[in-house]
Amino acid sequence: MDIDQYSKEQLEELILQSGTFRKAQETLGVSRYKLESRIKLHGITITGKDLVDRRHEERLALHKESGSTTTRRCAKCGEERNVTADFTDRRLTCRRCFSKENAEYSKRLRKASLDHPFLDQDVFRDITIHGGNGLVVSDVHLPLTDYSIANAGVDLAVKLGATDWCVLAGDTWNMDYLQFYGEQQKDASAAFEIPSANQLVRDLLEIFKRVIVLRGNHDDRFIRQLGHKMNFVQSLRILLHELSDEELSRVEFTARDRCIIETDLDPYLVCHTRQYSAAQLSIPAKIADIERINVIAGHRHHHAMGWSPSGYRVIESGGWFDTGRTQYLKSFTTTHPVWQNGDTILINGQPVCRLLSCPPIL
Repeated sequence: MDIDQYSKEQLEELILQSGTFRKAQETLGVSRYKLESRIKLHGITITGKDLVDRRHEERLALHKESGSTTTRRCAKCGEERNVTADFTDRRLTCRRCFSKENAEYSKRLRKASLDHPFLDQDVFRDITIHGGNGLVVSDVHLPLTDYSIANAGVDLAVKLGATDWCVLAGDTWNMDYLQFYGEQQKDASAAFEIPSANQLVRDLLEIFKRVIVLRGNHDDRFIRQLGHKMNFVQSLRILLHELSDEELSRVEFTARDRCIIETDLDPYLVCHTRQYSAAQLSIPAKIADIERINVIAGHRHHHAMGWSPSGYRVIESGGWFDTGRTQYLKSFTTTHPVWQNGDTILINGQPVCRLLSCPPIL
């Protein structure tokens, strides 16, 4: 029967029986626009919530008929509620209380992110590190991190006395759960990533006097998903909500993808560029000649050291990512170069790249 021949009551009944507007559309064999126009014409007031409530009632009735309905007392509100309808496995509070707790928790997090005293700083400020020795690492891609590489880099920094600062030069987070390019990796969900990030920064603060966090393209996914309703520093404050105020006072954030390190010799620009090139050192060499400064750059997952045409030191910083656990590397064929792990330690202005067999110059 054509949709134009349906009365208001018949169309309402068909929609309710279908359970969703999409199924009703498929049953009638019409476009979404056509179905919506007929609903408006007849003045039908059925909403998506009405359909969900109807399906819920049908499931309850089915369980009651089969005799499988049981109740459980909610640990929060103390009311007896239907197990199938109001609880999920291993949860002691009903859905209503659980949703209320989640809303209150989100409210507290947002208030903490907006009112925290460490966020009075200019989010786009330039960070300059004046002297000292430390570690530069980019592309950690938590939680898909090779901790054997990370531990070896930190151990060498401690051995060389390079513990004044640590620069996380972009893409500290992977945020696979917010990407839209393909399937999401189950072992890279927010449940794994956020605790891993808090633990990593806490571990670094036990070794280094301060930690500087720069902006990377993966790190942007969080605020982009929120429609930029908060700034980059606020988003990091939410992600690192497990750190104490004392710990956060030693973490410096910037919404920029760069910082300057003043050394005993020449200064270094540490950056996480957006441009990609399969040719190692080509991007940082161009930046070095434009900015007239030595460059340590992340993003391309190369690890190499060389010189720009004008004679500035240029380094591709590699990263602490784990190629064996990164799913999309195994899913697609590409001509991109193989990813290379690495990090850079600066000792008295001299770079030490242990994975390039570059011995420390003391």
